[in-house]
Amino acid sequence: ATAHYIGQYLVTFRQTGLSSDATGTVVTVDSASKTFGDLPFSKWVDCGGSVTYSYSSTVSSTVSGKRFRLNSVTGPVSPISVFGPVTVTGNYVTQYLITFTQTGLDSTATGTVVTVNSVAKTYNDLPYSFWADCGSSVTYSYSSVVSSSVPGKKFELVAVHCPPPPYTVCEPVTITGEYCCKYLVTFAQ
Repeated sequence: ATAHYIGQYLVTFRQTGLSSDATGTVVTVDSASKTFGDLPFSKWVDCGGSVTYSYSSTVSSTVSGKRFRLNSVTGPVSPISVFGPVTVTGNYVTQYLITFTQTGLDSTATGTVVTVNSVAKTYNDLPYSFWADCGSSVTYSYSSVVSSSVPGKKFELVAVHCPPPPYTVCEPVTITGEYCCKYLVTFAQ
């Protein structure tokens, strides 16, 4: 009897952009979840065989207000038909949670309180949070006066707590517009 040998090739899965605080599944290879600590992960595959994979669109972090977003994958698409050594890399970017809030307003506040990246937000929209890529720029402006549904009442902006706009994202941040309530006082003769 003659022995038949099947060639095998190494298939390797890597990542860029993640740091040691990444937690949870980064890539699923043939139904097996792989975390940051498992990568790079390699497996031998018979020539002509196939491998399926899927990188997570977001990877959590143990750091509050931080996560990683899948930006691109370099290498062949899943499923891979293996006819030579293969490397696949999931490329991630760090994102931070940006929150806009206010103090001093009440439910009578009407109209725009803050405009974030050209989108107006009202009292009922706040707090408003979103994920932004590290290094990206966030523009915002708080309204200097916010109207009230109560006649003779308004809210004036006293201060904005946190970095001035435009804010370059480098950490999670909460930006707060501080308002004080003003009433129109009329005196009768």
